[in-house]
Amino acid sequence: MSLTSVDAQGSWREIGRSYGEALRDEIQGGLDAYEQIAPSLGGTVPELLSRVARFAEPARRHAPARFEELVGMAEGADIRLEQALLLNCVEELTEFEACTTAASGRFLVHAEMWYPQQTDVAVLVAAPAAGPAFIAVSCAGFLTGVGASSAGFAQGVQSTFSTDARVGVPRVMVSRDALCAADVDWAIREACNPHRAGGYGYVIASADGNRIIETSGARCEVFEPSRLAAHTNHYLSTTCAAVGRHASSGSAPRLAATEEALREAELETLEDCQHLLSTSGFQATGSDSATIFAMACDVETGRLCISDGNPRDGRWEAFDVPRFRANV
Repeated sequence: MSLTSVDAQGSWREIGRSYGEALRDEIQGGLDAYEQIAPSLGGTVPELLSRVARFAEPARRHAPARFEELVGMAEGADIRLEQALLLNCVEELTEFEACTTAASGRFLVHAEMWYPQQTDVAVLVAAPAAGPAFIAVSCAGFLTGVGASSAGFAQGVQSTFSTDARVGVPRVMVSRDALCAADVDWAIREACNPHRAGGYGYVIASADGNRIIETSGARCEVFEPSRLAAHTNHYLSTTCAAVGRHASSGSAPRLAATEEALREAELETLEDCQHLLSTSGFQATGSDSATIFAMACDVETGRLCISDGNPRDGRWEAFDVPRFRANV
């Protein structure tokens, strides 16, 4: 595993270009990984590129900031736009369950589960020309919403799948719009973008409590703020469960293990969070996935710790969200 951090500022296109230039080799490595797993995604790479092309226009029309960032990333990495789109549309091609997020008090923890062939982790420290600064953590080339914002909140996302998925804004990009929001209420509105292609489970931690947001292609449910919150890959609300596809046998046990560990944990420091992330609820199940990295965030200070691999044996690195303000 490798972890690379990128500082970027300016317009969304400039941020994307800086990210692409700094991670050119890693992004190409991600594309190479998809060459290996293309059959499991439903076709050859040319066939997959043709399928994801349908998502470009909804992204351009209904998530213009993310589309500009994607265009910039493609320019910086010297790849075609449709290749950049492929990196961000895997969940529109196949039902691959990924990730566990939990929040307790002032802390949010997230374990990223993904294809083990993609091993490069990227940390984007961004200061947009307009909007809050943020840190986003992902596999190289993903415009995801896992991270923390200077607006005073942290966010993790989990894949979920539903029968009402459709052609629309790729869900990865919807989650990034949520992370870039000016406050938690705005983030919830962005997560529920009516033009989204599919849904996610979100956990958002802030000074006034922790929330779970569930979305499908057309439905959404917001849970009231609470001290503890956790989510894996199955719907908890009846609203979304009514259209949810059956989750794997591993999702419910992972959630149960996470909730038990969360209740028993005494989280006072980010080091305590690192220990929590080594427990079973944050470990991928099955031979086709791996825990690629983990993240712990203190929403009172804006400090994150990120591992360059499985949290049980990865090396941790600390980052501070620029211009962080805890009380908004």
